[in-house]
Amino acid sequence: MNLSRRLLVVGISGVAALAISRLADSQQPPRPVPDRANVAYGDHPRQVLDFWKSRKSGRAPLVVFIHGGGFHGGNKDALPANLLEPLLKSGCAVMSINYRLSPEVHAPAHYHDAARALQFARANAADWGIDPARVASTGSSAGAGISLWLGFHDDLAEPASADPIRR
Repeated sequence: MNLSRRLLVVGISGVAALAISRLADSQQPPRPVPDRANVAYGDHPRQVLDFWKSRKSGRAPLVVFIHGGGFHGGNKDALPANLLEPLLKSGCAVMSINYRLSPEVHAPAHYHDAARALQFARANAADWGIDPARVASTGSSAGAGISLWLGFHDDLAEPASADPIRR
């Protein structure tokens, strides 16, 4: 990933983390029902995601929300409606993920789960109406850290893998 893309991810992560913390303090309207709920992106029961399609036609950018919780708590339902609604109205698709928690797993498993969820979304891009080249990640606390890791880490794709998601 080139430096300008990395900086975009860092900038989005930092601004979104601040916005999310402020939004969490305000009263939240009800969240729209996901277009796809509790979709498994791996074998573990925590490796699930919710997905909201873009409200506009064409291939949409994807924003991935990763919950906080110190790597030992939290879930995908932490996505605030006050963040979700403006993203959907602006034409973005949105995905909120769960990842395996400590102490059952240790770093870097949390990070690898998020990377797998992102690869899963890219593998389903045509069916879901997303542009796999326009993806942003955000979150709070541990989720912000995972987002930064995704932005600065090399691609984990394994082109020779039999697993289509790893590929």
